[in-house]
Amino acid sequence: INTLYDMLENYELDIAIVEGKRLSSKLNYFMLDTDYLVCVVSNDNPLSKQSMVTINELKNEKMILRLPTSATRKLFE
Repeated sequence: INTLYDMLENYELDIAIVEGKRLSSKLNYFMLDTDYLVCVVSNDNPLSKQSMVTINELKNEKMILRLPTSATRKLFE
């Protein structure tokens, strides 16, 4: 992602759609859209009976997370 920011600052790119932002006086940021996270579990998992769960409720669950640099993953670390 830092490469994209560097390319923007060096006028090699016009636009980058990224997750999160790096503070830079050379760049302008605006929200493109809002998003929500979905937790997918098997019907046998006790969490399947809930309409909503907290991150704290997921801390003891086995799961596959996104890339280490992902802001979503950082929520769980």
